[in-house]
Amino acid sequence: MIDIADARPEEVAPGGTDVVEAPADPLTLPVLPDSSLAMLKAPAPAGADDTPPRPASGTASTVSVGLNRSEERLLEQIDRAMDQGLLEPRRRLKADDSTPADHAAKDVELPTEIQGNQVGVSVRNALDEGLARVRGNGMPAADAPTCLSGKLVAVQDWGTERPFSAQVSDLRALLYGEFDRVNPEAVLGLARLYLYFGFGAEAAGVLDLGRQNDLETRIIEALSDIMDGEDTREPNPFAGQQDCDGDVALWSVLAAGTLARPFDADAILLAFARLPAHLKSHLGPGLVRRFSDAGETDMASAILIATTRSGDATDPALIFAEASLDRARGNVEGWSGGMSEVIGSGSAQAPQAVIELIEATWESRGAIPPDMPVLLDAYALEYRDAAIGPDLRRAQVLALSLAGDVAGAQDRLAQVLAADGPEAQDAALLPFLTLLVERGSDLDFLRFGLQQVATGGRGLPEELATALADRLVGLGFAEPAMALLKAPASEAFARERRVLRARAALALDLPNRALVELLGLTGPDADRLRAEAMVRTGDLGQAAQAFLGAGAPEDAARGLWLSGAETLEPGLETTRYGQVADIAARLAVPPVATAAVDPDGDIPPSAPLREARDLIARSSETRGEILQLLALVDGANQQE
Repeated sequence: MIDIADARPEEVAPGGTDVVEAPADPLTLPVLPDSSLAMLKAPAPAGADDTPPRPASGTASTVSVGLNRSEERLLEQIDRAMDQGLLEPRRRLKADDSTPADHAAKDVELPTEIQGNQVGVSVRNALDEGLARVRGNGMPAADAPTCLSGKLVAVQDWGTERPFSAQVSDLRALLYGEFDRVNPEAVLGLARLYLYFGFGAEAAGVLDLGRQNDLETRIIEALSDIMDGEDTREPNPFAGQQDCDGDVALWSVLAAGTLARPFDADAILLAFARLPAHLKSHLGPGLVRRFSDAGETDMASAILIATTRSGDATDPALIFAEASLDRARGNVEGWSGGMSEVIGSGSAQAPQAVIELIEATWESRGAIPPDMPVLLDAYALEYRDAAIGPDLRRAQVLALSLAGDVAGAQDRLAQVLAADGPEAQDAALLPFLTLLVERGSDLDFLRFGLQQVATGGRGLPEELATALADRLVGLGFAEPAMALLKAPASEAFARERRVLRARAALALDLPNRALVELLGLTGPDADRLRAEAMVRTGDLGQAAQAFLGAGAPEDAARGLWLSGAETLEPGLETTRYGQVADIAARLAVPPVATAAVDPDGDIPPSAPLREARDLIARSSETRGEILQLLALVDGANQQE
């Protein structure tokens, strides 16, 4: 037991002469939380003597002061130990003692699962436990960002309804003080005022007057990028804060390239509602598109409604945002109408609308208006040095490919290479080649497709390289197709490529190689190729069985007939080659001599004339069967 409480004032007895010292309550270690410490340090209650008894000597006073300082240090250390969870009170506080929530005993849940590449060891110390209680929800991730204060992004409070010129002039007058020194507070205030009115570049320019490498400066720079629609410079002060419960959640979403999850929907909507009307009109359409592209149609709809109330419903930016929401909801007609309206307006959103319309047409393999490539050429020239320039040049290639202008598309590909580099050209080349395989004429396909063979299909996706080889085999260019099919294939395309190599081997008259490629493969396509390879090797009987497995009874009957089989498989008699085999079998049997029959009865049985008449009748039947046989064979050849 250690008594570390301050000495209580001496209480005077009712008689007024005797002094009785009231004993302090003993305190058991560990001590109580902050609230109890505050009670120990609080002044004596009303009614007690405010003046404590003076010590008898200066030495006693010095000792008393030293003890008080020691008590304070001890109390601080005990309080810190309790904050870290090293000490807990042995008895509960009285009913009138309030215990702060941050000192309440909380069970911190340890992770019960090891995910990813985490090591199966969890190490904590007292500081970690204390931080966990302060942050709540157990131990946060090591790289979890701290939510910025709403005061740092309270853009709605950085300006007033006064005229813009009046507010700017007031702050400019304060920029320079005595000896022409820059006033940092005025610089920050002017930059914030520019942001309030939506001027991002101007706000960033003001910072150059007195740049400070601090958090507020980085926030102003990030907000200026957001206002101007630019990519947020690094380090992004809003990164990973979209799930905070303050205004910073809104700016975190606006600063990110794509919507990250989870996000605090209520905080974002409340922060957006607090913005002035002109900022809602400026930032709202882009925010609607961001949520629409992420499939968050409810959030996009709520922001669209708030933006429409604050701005002009006929604004092309707002129409563009509404069209994006229609597309996310599956309203293709509404999306198409909105895009056409935006393109016709010639606004700043028109080039992006043209790009998205071309990409949607490519995805659906539709047709574009005849004047669309011309419009794209104009936009590509106007915005050639802008951030949207590379996207417009890529859209040019796509539009000409959709229009069937293969030569024009190849010219634009060369321009993309010169302006944007090989990576951009490769990105534009893929849809061009895909449309060439699907729609191009044989001449155009061979002219540009064989150029890819020269590179071995390097850089082509497996799906496109496989489709390219398939068409080459179909056109009789088996050897170039083999060159494209040499590369190892993933499991998704392994079977298809083996079948294509078998087809190419048969086209190159390599039946044994085709059989090797088909080893272990099943299915009608593999069985048919296997049967054709067996026919090439002369194994007609096995080929007939393979044709039966492939569901080709005509080819099976033909194989059995050519193999000289005496009987056909059941069900093959009615096929064309089944009838051919039947007629051929009858013709192969030599005629049997029979007694001549005279239907009139006036010719003797042994007369030569009667035998001649019988031979003529049999030859006529044979000729008819031969004609029937030739007709069946000719029909079969025409079908093949």
